[in-house]
Amino acid sequence: MFDIVPATSSVTGGVQQYQCTYEAQGKIARFRVEISEGATSHGQFPTTSIDGKFAADKDSDDSVLLEDLRKLLQATRPAVRSKKVSELPFDGVILGRNYSRDATSGYNAEPAGNWTVMKIFLPKGSDDGEVFLNINRIDGKGEFSIKDSDYGDYVLNALAKVL
Repeated sequence: MFDIVPATSSVTGGVQQYQCTYEAQGKIARFRVEISEGATSHGQFPTTSIDGKFAADKDSDDSVLLEDLRKLLQATRPAVRSKKVSELPFDGVILGRNYSRDATSGYNAEPAGNWTVMKIFLPKGSDDGEVFLNINRIDGKGEFSIKDSDYGDYVLNALAKVL
């Protein structure tokens, strides 16, 4: 999990902004997440479309975060240290709001909780990589969770460009 703090004016023009930090082994990774909500489908499993981006912070040390993500995403190789980018756009869907987290790190609608569960697609406009991004504004926490280990290496390398 990483810590999140809503940016000063965290909802500007419909865009939710979060400052994120991950601190472990004396290293601190810093990045920003911005999310803009779109249309909501009202089918059997309602979802809301989202557009967003991860934004780099020049004072970030992502070495421990990337290694921890490698394990979490079940990537088979360490992150490739390619050229950093200032932003990594994504799109996706909100799968649920007010979810609770259980002892196995699963998410449930009952009992109600403070988590928003999202599935994001990398790169934006494609599904080459998929990962869950879960945010709890109340407790100030966020996390990535595995969608499928087949995406592990791709997602890790995409995130390494910006985290």
